[in-house]
Amino acid sequence: MAAWLKRQNKPELQELAEKAGMTGHIHNLNKTDLVETLDLHLSAAPASVRNDPAFSSYYESHHRASPATKREPNSSAPRATATPEPPATTTKRPAKRRQTTVGAAEESAEQAVVKAEGAAKKTVAKSKAKTEGVFAKTPDRIRDLAARVPLPSSPQAVTSLIERSSAAFNDRVTSLVERSGLPNATASTRAMLGGVQAITTLFALFEAGALNRALIPFRHAFFLPLPYFDSVSIKFPDLFVLLTSAFWAPVLLWSALALFIPTAAGYLFNISATQGRDRKYRYAVDPVVFNVAKAVGLWVFYVRGWEGRDELVDPRVSGTVDGGVVGGVPAMFVGALIGGGLGVWEGVVRGQR
Repeated sequence: MAAWLKRQNKPELQELAEKAGMTGHIHNLNKTDLVETLDLHLSAAPASVRNDPAFSSYYESHHRASPATKREPNSSAPRATATPEPPATTTKRPAKRRQTTVGAAEESAEQAVVKAEGAAKKTVAKSKAKTEGVFAKTPDRIRDLAARVPLPSSPQAVTSLIERSSAAFNDRVTSLVERSGLPNATASTRAMLGGVQAITTLFALFEAGALNRALIPFRHAFFLPLPYFDSVSIKFPDLFVLLTSAFWAPVLLWSALALFIPTAAGYLFNISATQGRDRKYRYAVDPVVFNVAKAVGLWVFYVRGWEGRDELVDPRVSGTVDGGVVGGVPAMFVGALIGGGLGVWEGVVRGQR
């Protein structure tokens, strides 16, 4: 009987158990327990189950293995010599034994099913208890974390939060910039540099700085040791040159051609005066006349020349000025043309307003 069940697969045994009407945790049993439980259940199964074709092989193997079926051919022998009473007793005893055997099998099958169900329930309860014990505190921690962190309720809330944060950041930066006075300084710097005088002054400072850099040498003072690097040579300007003519002669020549003569011409020939009885000058020194006089002076002294120039000015001095300024005399000439052109453009724009 059990041998035929053992030859079946576990899914087939589960299917047979469902057909036999077994209830409980049959899917939680292993194959060995399932075979024993199903065998006990089928031994005490009703006629509806016994007549089911699915269990025909099981009951055929059961009849072949049962010793009662082997004795049935010899049961008719004693009937000729026996008295009427013995056959009555012999026919009733096997029925009682069969009833007793069937009842015991049913009780044992029910007890096995109950034990299997109890074991399965205990196993499920233990695993569930372990799982709940491991993860029992996790939801509380998550709730505590969610309560501490203010999370937005919707994407619109996230967008509004970002916009408010950006607006607050921009307001703070704007207030800091206004307190620093940077906007006022920027506006005043733009107003100061947005004129012809400022551009002319920048050209003059550039030329003067380049000439002084060429005339005043830097002497080595000492070495500054630096870790992980080579020593750095510290140099200072040799201010003793200011006491020599090698410095003042080029400076005076450049000042005469780039400052003194143009300034005098711009002051005397000031065309920035307004028309009318009360003449008011927009500039104390007219920038257009200043730059034109500068360009003419450079052209006459360096390009055109005249007799006796070398007697008046040492050629080495004029060469120092030409070589000291970045770009030489041509660069000075171009700067004068740019300043004069911007002065004319400013006068045209002012006249259109």
